[in-house]
This record gives sequence, structure tokens and C-alpha cells, in this order.
Amino acid sequence: MTKTDIHAQLVDHWVWTGNSNGLFSFRSAWNICRSEGQVSQLHKLIWFPGHCPKMKIFLLRALSDKLLTKDRLHLFGVVQANCCVLCNEQPESIGHLCFDCIYSRYIWALCKLILGLSQQISNPVAEATLIQNSFTAKLKVFVVIKFVLGGAMWHIWKERNLRVFTDDKQDKLQRFK
Repeated sequence: MTKTDIHAQLVDHWVWTGNSNGLFSFRSAWNICRSEGQVSQLHKLIWFPGHCPKMKIFLLRALSDKLLTKDRLHLFGVVQANCCVLCNEQPESIGHLCFDCIYSRYIWALCKLILGLSQQISNPVAEATLIQNSFTAKLKVFVVIKFVLGGAMWHIWKERNLRVFTDDKQDKLQRFK
């Protein structure tokens, strides 16, 4: 065998396992890199035209329990105390902060009075599901309700951050307005 015969037998190529035909494409690389998570059941509450992008991301993180509340920071060892800054009674979690806290229950009571809802639920996802299931998407009032959900949770979160980072606070009624 000559030197050229050896090189002729060795074919140097890669087989891309991300595509069924073995060829590389950016689409197949993207599909491998991104996570194929399930579409949230609450996507209609989060993603709709006219919704502020900042609130979309906030709601997505809040309903996925990805906000850095004190209970999560306590687990990471960042803070020592995990007490809620709004009521100073219970550990601060997203469920407590947005729905169970005395401060937020007052705001939600006013919001639910306006919306005509009466049930008390302490889980943010269950609360959002209740709002989504209580109104049909074809009604124009559904858009207002989605803004109320996002706006109430957003302003409760802003009040929490105001108290944590500036030692300032607003009254419940002022925050509601």
C-alpha cells in the first residue's frame, strides 16, 4: 500500500446526531440547546398584546416561583432571616407575599371586589388559574382582568422591594391606588 492509498481509505467526517439525516443545521443546534419545556397553562394570562414586557417577565418568574424571595435567598445562604417585610409574621415566599400576607390580602380584597371574585386562594398559580377560568377569553373585560392580576402582583413586589432596599413604605390604600 502506498501513502496515497491510506489517505484515500480514511474519510474524515462528522455525523451530527442532532439531526435525523446526520447533517448540521443551526435549527437542530438551537433545538438541542433550548429546553423543550411544556407550555404554561397560564400563557394567555402572561403573553398578550399590549402587556408591558417587564410585567410579562415578572409574571412568568412569579408564577414559576423563580423570584428571589427571602425564603429562596435563605436557602442559598444569602440572608439569615426569611421573615416577610410586609407583615413581619411569616416566612416570605411568593405565595405568601402575593396572596397570604395581610398587606397583599387587603389589596386583593379590593381587586376581587372590583372583579366580582370571592374565593380565597393562597397559591399564585391557583389564583391565576381561577382568574383565567372565571372569564372567557372572548370578553374584552378579560384583558382588564389580566392587567389587574399582573398589576396587583407587580405593585406588591414593588412595595416589598421598596421596604427591603430603601426602608421606605407606602400604606396599603396608597399602593392600591
